[in-house]
Amino acid sequence: IAFDAVLLIINSLVNSRQLILLHPDFTISFRRKDSDKHLAYITPPTHHIPSLHIHSITSHYSYLVMYNHYLSGGGGESKANGGELSLYSPLKVIVFVALMCGMLVLMYFFYNILVYVIIAIFCFASASALFSCLDAVMDLIGCNSLSVSVRNRSFSVRSVLLAAVCITIAVIWGVYRNEDRWIWILQDLLGIAFCLNFMKTISLSNFKICVILLSLLLVYDVFFVFITPFFTKNGVSIMVQVALGPDASGEKLPVVMRIPRFSAWAQNLCGMQFSILGYGDIIIPGLLVAYCSRFDVWINSRKKIYFISCCIAYLLGMILTFAVMLLSGMGQPALLYLVPFTLITSVVLAGCRGEMKQFWAGTPYEVRAEKK
Repeated sequence: IAFDAVLLIINSLVNSRQLILLHPDFTISFRRKDSDKHLAYITPPTHHIPSLHIHSITSHYSYLVMYNHYLSGGGGESKANGGELSLYSPLKVIVFVALMCGMLVLMYFFYNILVYVIIAIFCFASASALFSCLDAVMDLIGCNSLSVSVRNRSFSVRSVLLAAVCITIAVIWGVYRNEDRWIWILQDLLGIAFCLNFMKTISLSNFKICVILLSLLLVYDVFFVFITPFFTKNGVSIMVQVALGPDASGEKLPVVMRIPRFSAWAQNLCGMQFSILGYGDIIIPGLLVAYCSRFDVWINSRKKIYFISCCIAYLLGMILTFAVMLLSGMGQPALLYLVPFTLITSVVLAGCRGEMKQFWAGTPYEVRAEKK
């Protein structure tokens, strides 16, 4: 029933387009035949298709309707992969980066209003992300869930307890978010969960998309850190102004990891000083690291060569970022160092192993949209 409902919705949305999903096990094609009908074709393999794969198809096309051509790249092999969204269109990546630029500029001019909107969104999103992470940990350690029925509705006791804990942590952070001495622990905890959940949800379908996204965001980072001071009245970059807030004692955006400088705290007991690392500096290279991990699975690499190499490259890039920051005495756009380290390492590794073509093309799933 769910699959038929999704087909019905897609048929109403796909006017003059033909959408095809190619998979090693099956092919699904949606095509407009005339002005009155939409036909759906499913070409199964000669062997039996597991029901788990059919469920995966349903979730894929549900996301297609919700996100307008974003399609899941997961194979339906696990609960975590069922909700995965795959970025496969360069145009969508460009639009995404353009929206980021627009949002940053809006935050610069309307900070005092939008900061509270971002705080509310962060509380909700981080609580949901923390729940997802803790639920996955419970599944990993084999913690069984007890179900309770109330008025013919079944509730998982484990899920209810986890939800209560996550919501409580998010609410505590929201109430005491300006307490510098200890609230940074909760902010970093929620931030780690947010970054992990984001990288689990969004995937890059091939290395070409990785190159486009990381390169554009590198330019974005450098421009808003180094170039914008020439256009602002106070000579401060838009990126730094938004990250730190226009008022040192006012509200700050919860989009950074805050690491206290304990040496400075010991010298000045009246307050704490922090080093900050933006979530984007974790998520953006992390999407490439996640792609490398999936590629290791696709090529059956037991040593996880791509994943480990990309992680080491990220670590070296981060060390260089902090070294330059300490030597120059000013904040640095971390992507300026992280992007070249991770991209070049991945290219060199794929070239040396003779897998560059496969690494560039990426996933064995292919999504194609054509006009009639």
